[in-house]
Amino acid sequence: MIRYGQRLVLSELDMRRWTRITGFEPMGVETWDDLEAYVRDCKRYYAEASEDAAFLCWLMDVELERYGARPAPEQFRRLRVVSASGREDLERELLWEIALGKDPVRRDQLGRALDAIPRDGE
Repeated sequence: MIRYGQRLVLSELDMRRWTRITGFEPMGVETWDDLEAYVRDCKRYYAEASEDAAFLCWLMDVELERYGARPAPEQFRRLRVVSASGREDLERELLWEIALGKDPVRRDQLGRALDAIPRDGE
């Protein structure tokens, strides 16, 4: 990102990061206010009482922090999600690992654990 006073220019890498996090390309973002409006719209789109939505909103806050906004919370607000088989929890954790790119070893462990649990209806 490059800032020229009020003007804001997102690099190709910035565009890819925002698109990967939100699922929406940040078109028409030319000022800080445009970026905040884009993030607000994305958060509104994902506004639901789920752990996944809370995680995505937290990721957006972390990304805004990289640009100089107020610091994001240390962790996203976890919601209690009940799953019968535990498969949903493993799938969710695997998605987080992929999104954050933290630990390839943990991703392999999660993949093997998911392979061992049958899908619903199997």
